[in-house]
Amino acid sequence: MRQAHTDRVEWRAWPVMRPVCLDSGAGGRANARRMKISSLKTSLGRLRCIGWWEGWSFLLLLGVAMPLKYFADWPLGVRVVGMAHGVLFMLYLVAALQAALEHDWPWKRTALVLAASVLPAGPFMVDARVLRAAEAEAAGK
Repeated sequence: MRQAHTDRVEWRAWPVMRPVCLDSGAGGRANARRMKISSLKTSLGRLRCIGWWEGWSFLLLLGVAMPLKYFADWPLGVRVVGMAHGVLFMLYLVAALQAALEHDWPWKRTALVLAASVLPAGPFMVDARVLRAAEAEAAGK
């Protein structure tokens, strides 16, 4: 007889690790299976989602693909992950400019969001400090 696996760790244990675009919201395990993508309807939601993926692709490129290229003589990882990161980087820049224009951000906030895209883990820090506050501010209007 098989027992139910009760000690599973859910996404809620790591709030930074969960992509915004796949946020399951409140509810039990049934709602966690039906991931809503309503955050992609706003420019800030798209920016947060693309930033999540762009940040992880950059960390994967620096932490896995580059060491494989130079220490294991396997350059294919950099080619694949680098291409994905390049596309996500360009999408992040477009989404950041779209959000800045739509929400009339001051130039300092726009520059901070754009500068975060070239730093490892920069999109995560901007999401935690700037974008969540901007999204709450936009929801309050």
